[in-house]
Amino acid sequence: MPKTTLAEFIVSNMETILQEWEQYAKGIPEAVGMDTETLQDHAEQILRTIARDMAQPQSSDQQDAKSKGHGPRPLKGDTPAEEHASGRQRDGFGLVDMVSAYRALRASVLRLWEMEGNFADRDAVAEITRFNEAVDQALSESVGLYSEQLDRSRELFIGVLGHDLRNPLSAVLNAAKYLQDSEALSGGQFKSVSVILRSGMRLRDMLSDPLDVTRTRLGQSLPIARTPGALTVTCQDMVEEAQAHHPEHTLRLRLEGDLAGSWDLARLGQMLSNLIENAIRHGAPDKPVTILARGEAEFVSLGVHNEGPRIPESALRRIFEPLTQEQESPADHRQAGGLGLGLYIARAIAEAHCGSIEVQSSQGGGTTFTARLPRKHGRDKPV
Repeated sequence: MPKTTLAEFIVSNMETILQEWEQYAKGIPEAVGMDTETLQDHAEQILRTIARDMAQPQSSDQQDAKSKGHGPRPLKGDTPAEEHASGRQRDGFGLVDMVSAYRALRASVLRLWEMEGNFADRDAVAEITRFNEAVDQALSESVGLYSEQLDRSRELFIGVLGHDLRNPLSAVLNAAKYLQDSEALSGGQFKSVSVILRSGMRLRDMLSDPLDVTRTRLGQSLPIARTPGALTVTCQDMVEEAQAHHPEHTLRLRLEGDLAGSWDLARLGQMLSNLIENAIRHGAPDKPVTILARGEAEFVSLGVHNEGPRIPESALRRIFEPLTQEQESPADHRQAGGLGLGLYIARAIAEAHCGSIEVQSSQGGGTTFTARLPRKHGRDKPV
């Protein structure tokens, strides 16, 4: 056995190790002016957690779980490493700075332990391995929480920005519409106002998708307002609108059975528009896109089919996730674009109606997105 186990060394030399940690942290610009307590934020708890872990027997299954970042967790609350990540983020430390601090901690502990002559012992390798596993587990917890909070902050910022932009944008649209309806404009003035109106409406539509994504990513369902009605007119309107935007493509609409139910028709129009746009963008340009609305006993299904290459299995697994390019075809990028939010929002709209959406894709058979929507909503998801 080593003269002093590494776990024992960490506990007995805590002050020295923390001082080295502090000296390293002082070199980070964001740390200028911080006191010792702030600089050593949660470091002692992390080290004691590491030492306790190293002192416990470990099975091969536990070692394997730890290598994947699935080490033991407290019964409630965050781990010291997660609390450390929250503190560093509040203090303005970047993710690279936080990871570098862990690297410095690892190097300091091993260097100080080596200075006592422990590396020569035959059991030192096992000690160092356990130490590295514990540090990697703490690092995984810190990075995981830091990234999660960063994502939530980014989404919250987008939501607030989009919300605050709606009022001035509405004022621009209302003023442009008022001028367009007046009879005092010359031909050139009327044309300019029309450009303002179209551009403002485009900006409004561009704001809508990020706001919807932000709402759902923050744990809320999309707000829907149901009214009794049939989907017939909504389907016809969305197909006519898409055809006007893409006159070079052929769109075919089939309506079968009873399409009545209780729906938020505006939201379902948005969903269908997203699915049609996705099919046009990634389907074969010389093949039609087929839209099928079919009434079943308790459901109405909305399907959009396009011909084209099969979607790879890896892409299918994440196709409804936000900020990924919908149905990206490596063979044809002629119409690539958009934020990659359409399919995510389509799923959110279907789920807000207590329904579901799925995709099937095969070589030679094309790709079909199908939403199944219950006619009777029962209890909607909370808004």
